[in-house]
Amino acid sequence: MAIVRTTTRDSDTTKVTPTQTKTAPPRSAAGVQRAPASQRPVSAGTFIQETRTELAKVKWPTRDEVRNGTIVTVGLLIFFALFIFGADSVVGWLFHALGLNPGLTPTK
Repeated sequence: MAIVRTTTRDSDTTKVTPTQTKTAPPRSAAGVQRAPASQRPVSAGTFIQETRTELAKVKWPTRDEVRNGTIVTVGLLIFFALFIFGADSVVGWLFHALGLNPGLTPTK
C-alpha cells in the first residue's frame, strides 16, 4: 500500500507542513487503479440500464450538423491532397532543374 501525504504552504513562509495522511487505493498487477467495489455495477442488467440512462443525456448531432461536418471533412481532404500533390510536383521539378534527380523530366 502506498501512503500519500498532502501538504499545504504557510502563507508567510516557504515551509511546507504536512496536513493529512491517507492511503492510496491498491493497484492491479498492470499498474492501473481499479474502481472500488462500491462503484462497480452489480450485474450486467444494471450496467446496461445505467448505460442507457447516460446515453439519453447525450446531445446527439442533427442530420444537418452531420452532413455539414462531412462536407467540411471531405473538402479539406481534397484541398490538402491537391496541396501536397502540387508541392511534390514543384519540389520534383526543382530537383530535376538543379540536376539532383536526372531520372525525371520537368513538366512545362
